[in-house]
Parts: sequence; C-alpha cells; structure tokens
Amino acid sequence: MGKSSALHDMLRLGVILMIFCAVAGLALAKTYDFTEERIAAQQEEELHRALKDAVPEAEDFETMEKDGHTVYLGRANGNLMGIVVVSEAQGYGGPIKMFVATDESGVVKKAIILSLSETPGLGMKVDDPKFLSQFEGKGPDDAFLVKKDVQAISGATVSSRAVATAVKEAVSVASSLKGSI
Repeated sequence: MGKSSALHDMLRLGVILMIFCAVAGLALAKTYDFTEERIAAQQEEELHRALKDAVPEAEDFETMEKDGHTVYLGRANGNLMGIVVVSEAQGYGGPIKMFVATDESGVVKKAIILSLSETPGLGMKVDDPKFLSQFEGKGPDDAFLVKKDVQAISGATVSSRAVATAVKEAVSVASSLKGSI
C-alpha cells in the first residue's frame, strides 16, 4: 500500500506540474503576441531617431543592401543628403556595431556607436563623441590606421582599432555607391 500511494502522489504532482507549465507557456505566448507590434514599432522609431541623428537634414530614408551591409540613403526633396552604412567590427569584448554617415563621395559626416560590449572604463570610451569626431572629414583616401591617422584611446587599442576598421569599411561601401544612387 505504501508503494502505490507514493506512485500515485508522484503522478499527481507530475500532472499538476505539467498543467502549471502549460498555463505558464500559454501566458508567455499571449504576452509575446500582445507586445510584438508595440516592440516592433518602438524599434522602428529608435532606428528613425538614430538615422535622423546621423543625417539630420534628411526627410526620409531608403534602405538597400550593398556588400553585406545595410545602407540607408537619406534624402530631402529627392536630393541625397547622406549615406548611412551599418558597419561592424570585432572589439576586445565583442562586436562593435555602428552607423557611419557619409556624403555621396564617402567622406565621413558622423560616426555613431549603436552597440558594444567593451571593458567598462577603457574600451567603452570609444563611444565618447571626442573620440568619434576624429573620423569626421576622413574619406576613401585615408588609411584609418591607429597611431597613424587615428588617435587610439590609451589602454583600448583593440577597441580603437575595431572602430577604425568599421568606419573604414563603411567609407568603402559608401564610396562604391558613387554614381549609382
């Protein structure tokens, strides 16, 4: 009688746990369905804000792909105001993802860090506007080499080199579009 009762209790607890998991899974799925549109709209709004920050004079943005990069063409009254290339390079702590805004010939107008996971206090300094502003005015003819034409952040050479690489790649993509957009 003791073994049968213990088996019955285990089965009963198993069924209760299964029902609890099913209800929790259903609640999670419904929550996802409820928030999915709101999250997508918020992400779209954040993207538009970041693009406007990169090319403030643009009224709208057209999206295209070029050499594995997402490219946004910022226009106002049908005129090209700037090109924004999404570029990424491997930093010390992980990938560094950026928006690099250029003019139609590939000269950098602005560099913006979208995401990074560098060392706090050192590598995170690559997101400092003072560091990023050094890329403004650089174009396809520049080397983008740390300690040559890019001033590295002390103690964060790998991160500095990653940003320079991402900007150089974006400039290359943007300048390759010249005459075709």
